[in-house]
Amino acid sequence: MAKTRGKRAPAEPPLTDAELEARVRAALSQSALKGTDLSKKVGKTDGARAVEVARDLARRNEVHRVVRGNSEFFFAADPVATLDRVAREVIVREGPLDAKGLKAAVKTAAPGHDGLFAEWLKSALARSLLYQQPGKSKALGLEPDLTSLLQKPLAALNKQVAALEAKGISRELIVDFLSDALGLVSRAAPTTTTPQSSSSSREVFLSALRRFAADNPKGALLPVRELRERAGLTKRDFDAAALALSSEGLLTLHHHDHASALSEAEQNALVRDAVGRHYVGVALRGSA
Repeated sequence: MAKTRGKRAPAEPPLTDAELEARVRAALSQSALKGTDLSKKVGKTDGARAVEVARDLARRNEVHRVVRGNSEFFFAADPVATLDRVAREVIVREGPLDAKGLKAAVKTAAPGHDGLFAEWLKSALARSLLYQQPGKSKALGLEPDLTSLLQKPLAALNKQVAALEAKGISRELIVDFLSDALGLVSRAAPTTTTPQSSSSSREVFLSALRRFAADNPKGALLPVRELRERAGLTKRDFDAAALALSSEGLLTLHHHDHASALSEAEQNALVRDAVGRHYVGVALRGSA
């Protein structure tokens, strides 16, 4: 007597367009995915359609699509901006790391982004987002090691300063000259505005930033130029407060990729750090 074959489970009905889009968004919110992996994650019934939905979302700039050869990858947000942010947060938390260690940390913090790490790292170094630290470890840090980079010029400068002092030229006068030569404000130069104390300028800055962020609840990245107008601080106090609060982790500064192409007036409207990097955007962190 022939055995009765078991009945196959009925195939799942296909998802509606809205349901499929919601599932694609949910999948990408957990991890960046290669197109083939997105298809598998959604399932056989709707896998092929899922990739088309992701492409359509990319055309609408609601997700990001990156093509490498015959492969395509989908990201919930701009992968370069994500890598910029995550790498900075990792190094602030753990200190300088070599490329292997940073990539491993990025893989944990931003799943699916490690495939772009090598290409992104070249860009990050070219944009002065990261700096190679001296030594055999080849660690990557957020600031250049100026002690090593300027070791020879500083040795020569100190020797020359000693010779000038022997001729009666004061060190203060030399410092003022160097400040002017480097385009910095001379210590002896008169100021038209009395600078505020660091604590008061910090509070003024934070208060203005909090109000600005409250007025723009959907926009995490706020323009520095407009915040400067709201705060009403001198450029010196504003920039010092922004850089200090950034180093404390209370806010995030986003640098301008091509600040050298801006006019002097446009550059002055941005925040400038000690190594000449210009910041165009600011975002308040949750703890501030």
